[in-house]
Order: sequence, then C-alpha cells, then structure tokens
Amino acid sequence: MEKIGSLILILCFFWSTICYAEPAGSVGADNSRLNYKVGTIPARANASAPAWGEANSVPLSVDLSGNLRTTEQSYNSVVNITTNTTTVIKNGTGTFGNIIVNTGGTASTVAFYSIASGGCTGTPVSGYLFTLPTVNPGGMAVTFSEYGLGLCAVTAGTAAANISILYR
Repeated sequence: MEKIGSLILILCFFWSTICYAEPAGSVGADNSRLNYKVGTIPARANASAPAWGEANSVPLSVDLSGNLRTTEQSYNSVVNITTNTTTVIKNGTGTFGNIIVNTGGTASTVAFYSIASGGCTGTPVSGYLFTLPTVNPGGMAVTFSEYGLGLCAVTAGTAAANISILYR
C-alpha cells in the first residue's frame, strides 16, 4: 500500500480475498501503522447453488447454514466379475474408479486395457493400463485412471476372484 499525499491506495491481490487499507497520516500511539481490513466476502451464501460461467473467478459457495458446497465424483456404474474371463466394462471414454475384491482368488489378477469394445477379446494386444492382484478379500485398490477408447478387464488365476469394478 502506498500513500500519495492524502490519497490511500488499497493493495489487493487477485488470488486473495483479503485487502488492507490505511487511513492517510495514521500512526498509532506507539508509532505503529494502523491497518484496517476492508470487508470482503470469502464465501457467498445462497439458498441454492449459483451457476457460473467458464473462466470466471468466483468465491466459495456456502448454503444459508454456512456449509461449504462441494461436488463429489461418483462412480455410479459397477460390473461384477466372478470368473476368469475377458470383460468389456465400458465402450468410450471414462474414468476407472476402483476395484473391490469381494472374495479373493488363488494367484488371481485383473489386468485393465483402454481399448474399443471390439478389441476386448482374449488378451488384448494393445492399450494395456495396469494389473492388480485380486487375492485378498475385502481389498480395495483406488486408482482413478482415465481411459480413452473403452475399458476392458482380463481376469486370470488358478481360482477366480469375485470382484466389483466401479467406473464412470
């Protein structure tokens, strides 16, 4: 903040919601500067969530009780696999959420491929993403991996695991 004569310049940073102002010529009894906070709104309270346009700088949004509005990423689709097989999970782009091992298999794994549904046969030759063990029941691996063409799973092992795959 700079004073020019009796004018006061207020310094605010575009990434901050806090600004400070100083009355011209103000010095406290102990020769300290007197700073005053200029009121700003760090969060906007609305009865319903506001709609914003792209590339706008917006405040946080809270409901009328002061609860911060957040958006959860939900994985509302699930496929359950109980045999050693090749499975088309989804055709097209999306996000792999996680895998839940309902019943562990013996030396079992699941391999994921980003490949169009037509190529999801046998063991696909392209689009490999990753492989996870499916031996420990109750185990859950969280990966949040994106795929572009489609999601294909290949389960293998001496005895198949019972797994649930969450995706969107």
